[in-house]
Amino acid sequence: MYTDSLESRIARQVTLRRLEVTSITATVLAFGLTVTLIGGTPLQESNLVAVELVERLGWTGAGVLAVITEAGIFAGYRRQRPQFPRSATAGGIFVASIGVGDLLFNVRALLNVGLPETVAWWVVLEPAVAVGTVGSVLICRGWIGKTFDKLLDFSIEKPRKAP
Repeated sequence: MYTDSLESRIARQVTLRRLEVTSITATVLAFGLTVTLIGGTPLQESNLVAVELVERLGWTGAGVLAVITEAGIFAGYRRQRPQFPRSATAGGIFVASIGVGDLLFNVRALLNVGLPETVAWWVVLEPAVAVGTVGSVLICRGWIGKTFDKLLDFSIEKPRKAP
């Protein structure tokens, strides 16, 4: 039965693709703000996993890894959507809300601290542009989703019988 309630109109607009775009965009923006804030203010990264990744991979590597991980998670949700549509959408909403929450946290920190005056902008721009470029490619082309879809395909094809 077709309904035209507010909930049904909202539900039709919540797609995994839109959630993925929201999640990756929020992560790229939050990453840029994080690098800016930490590069020019006395603020420190509070996420211990992120601190370890930055120490091992650098800012650029940690940001690219975050974006690729999100794309891989959404590829997994797309694979599960035919069997578990509500669970896949709920997972997508959860992942997207983490990225949006991180972005809002960084915006609040920027409003409290202000834009740093002593930032070495070339240090900030290099990782931000790299992560933003990777995020844009993933959003526009959907390449990583297709690649992860192939990696997650564990099905074994049965041999065909000759006619």
